[in-house]
Amino acid sequence: MKEQGKVWLVGAGPGDAGLLTLKGRRILQNAELVLYDNLVGPGVLSLLPPAAETMYVGKSAGKHALSQHELNSLMVQKAREGKQVVRLKGGDPFLFGRGGEEAEELEKNNIPFEVVPGISAAIAVPEYFGIPLTHRDCCSQVHIVTAHGREDAAGLAINWKALVQAGGTLVIFMGLSSAETVCRSLMEAGLPPSTLTAVLEQGTSARQKKLVTTLEKLAAEAKERPFKPPALIVIGEVCGYSDKLSWYEKKPLAALRIGITRPRNRSGELFNLLSDAGAEVIQIPVIQTRIIPETPRLRETLQEMAVAGGAPHAAGKAGTGWFVFTSPAGVEIFFEKLKTYGIDIRKLRAARFAAIGKTTASELESRGILVDVIPEHFSGADLSGALLKELQPGDRAVLPRSSMGGAFIVDELTRAGITCLDIPIYDTITGIGPAVPLHWDHLIEGLDLCVFTSGSTVEGFASLFGAGTLQGLKAFCIGKETADAAARYRAKTFIAENAAMEAIVQGIIDAKNGGLL
Repeated sequence: MKEQGKVWLVGAGPGDAGLLTLKGRRILQNAELVLYDNLVGPGVLSLLPPAAETMYVGKSAGKHALSQHELNSLMVQKAREGKQVVRLKGGDPFLFGRGGEEAEELEKNNIPFEVVPGISAAIAVPEYFGIPLTHRDCCSQVHIVTAHGREDAAGLAINWKALVQAGGTLVIFMGLSSAETVCRSLMEAGLPPSTLTAVLEQGTSARQKKLVTTLEKLAAEAKERPFKPPALIVIGEVCGYSDKLSWYEKKPLAALRIGITRPRNRSGELFNLLSDAGAEVIQIPVIQTRIIPETPRLRETLQEMAVAGGAPHAAGKAGTGWFVFTSPAGVEIFFEKLKTYGIDIRKLRAARFAAIGKTTASELESRGILVDVIPEHFSGADLSGALLKELQPGDRAVLPRSSMGGAFIVDELTRAGITCLDIPIYDTITGIGPAVPLHWDHLIEGLDLCVFTSGSTVEGFASLFGAGTLQGLKAFCIGKETADAAARYRAKTFIAENAAMEAIVQGIIDAKNGGLL
């Protein structure tokens, strides 16, 4: 009989994936079932493990995927089935997240559980708008309330007079629909109508926007500029710091939601660079690499070259042996193959190495190999041109790469009298598993731009989400071949100057500054 499972109530933070705690991310990676609500940001959803089952259990005004009772029962049921369940909640589980009720139900049914705190929107969202909740010049206390709770006959069951008398900053959750009642109640309780007030929408995301006004004007102005939940209302003199201390909006890629389609284990550098520039980055790994287990041609070639010290033929014959890599994955898998075959890289001491770009070259350099050839621009045509300046007839070029690799490089070198061994060592396949995870529908909503690093990422995106999703999508592409693939689906394409991650980010910044994004 399978052992009983466990439930983790995990706070996902206010939206920005970078604000998910380290413990929260670690727990997520081991989840078998993730139950997530509508306040979990798409960046956090993109971190969910591919093998996990996911289920949307969100609640919004008048729309509940599941009632609270049904959700509680589901957690208990799945834990009893032996599942490792993560209840992923926006913000912090115990701050207006009904996490206390869920924990009570689990305890009542003897289900083991843990609570992983999350960064609350009450703290993080004002900070992303440059609003310090406390400041020694004007405020030394904070009160956090919800305007969406149990009501009494007079309206919201909140002691407004006590809040006004206490002073300090007031943070109100879910107050948009009752903004008029909130403002009137506070003024009737003695808060001056001129008190500074802010509405903060979708804070920490690319869609964040604000309204800073006064208490007496808030309700009317919020109606004129309709705000969408989630939104906070912050009341107090600290709202006056918003323009002065604003920082997020000054980042070069602020207000852009950007999807990156590289395999998850290859997207870290680009993810970090885009995030640091202010973008809300969504990982959508539409392809993955799968090692081809048996590659006898590569084994024979390596064994022969090892005997000759890296030369292409038997010892004493003319010619230089070259290894040409067109992707970081090719480098990684090549070295795995060397280990499997028991061949020390030092036995290939006479061999030389070429890489299509800086990222691939860095993968080689991390293994102690300094690259002999790298083109100025990172494409198959440029790599071929750079190689033709170095290779001589009688040399041999070995290309350990994807089974989907194009014929251009091989054809160009062969015409020049170079012996080419095009050896597939991995397959590039669409998606991350047998089916598209259900939560991926939330990932592609509202993308401003998607980065495609190869034609296969374009085809993978079209295969997973449908060709129509690319129509009109702004596609930032590495190389003309990738752009041509996106253009066939009627995407609006931009081409990176080269494949360096820094160049991609700078190209997106330039396009935004030029009014193209």
